[in-house]
Amino acid sequence: METSRPLNAEQVAERLGLTVHQVYRRLHRGDIPSTLGGRQGKQYFVSSEDLDAYIEAGQPLSEPARWADDTLTVPQVAMMTGLTCDKVRQLCQSKRLDAIRGAGTRTPQYRIFRSSVVDFLTAAQVPTVKSA
Repeated sequence: METSRPLNAEQVAERLGLTVHQVYRRLHRGDIPSTLGGRQGKQYFVSSEDLDAYIEAGQPLSEPARWADDTLTVPQVAMMTGLTCDKVRQLCQSKRLDAIRGAGTRTPQYRIFRSSVVDFLTAAQVPTVKSA
């Protein structure tokens, strides 16, 4: 039985019809499933079976459009909870808020699920800031 060989980012880009830069961004965000612990050194790898399953499942190559309505940005959550943006990012990093992490240049860009914020506010009894 032949085992699948891992594909590097250049090979994945060729299979998906994307640029290598687009593949790296999607691998970093977790849109494309990576194997072998994500990467070895500076190189990402994807097994050919995982890539085939990903293509056949019709998985989106970027965040689904439905997330735009179901998620909030860090400043929006900070305003809702009365916390600082840094504290909201810490809650995302510690997994107390369910969020999607995007690529950020200096600070990570999170999209936080609205239901997670509601659950957090209910559990923590954090007073909300009322808008005028």
